[in-house]
Amino acid sequence: MNYKHQGDITFTPFEGEIKGDKENHSGSYIVGYGEATGHTHTVYVENPTDMEIIKVADGFILSLKSEGVVKHQEHKEIRLAPGIYKVGHEREYDWFQDVARKVID
Repeated sequence: MNYKHQGDITFTPFEGEIKGDKENHSGSYIVGYGEATGHTHTVYVENPTDMEIIKVADGFILSLKSEGVVKHQEHKEIRLAPGIYKVGHEREYDWFQDVARKVID
């Protein structure tokens, strides 16, 4: 399993204990929302039971039993192999204000 990203959303292979609340979905789930554009990064699976989303403090854990597809209005779709991923949001550092913040899409 490899690290993947689409725009400012990252999918990092994850191993470890998962503690959080399961999110409901119907085979698709928005993992990133563009604050400026209103566009979305959405994960899709053919069979809804093949995807589990767990909300954790700093993002989501995405568990796929079959291949998933991530779509966005301005990016090429990517495919995620079955596995467990930590879904994150890229951050940038502003050296003038001495602060880290999420990248704004």
